[in-house]
Amino acid sequence: MQVRDCGHFSGQQWRYNPSTGRLTNLTSGLCLDTAGTPANYVALVLKPCGNYTGQRWSG
Repeated sequence: MQVRDCGHFSGQQWRYNPSTGRLTNLTSGLCLDTAGTPANYVALVLKPCGNYTGQRWSG
């Protein structure tokens, strides 16, 4: 995950599902997840979507 200027790139498009808390990348279909136990400063990765604590985000 990198913070970059917004552009018209498909990899920058996400869908948030408020009922599951998942952020899904529209290009890959993968979900934003933590690389370990959710905590401050943990690395973020893309993983297949599932019922994982690291994939629950709040808006």
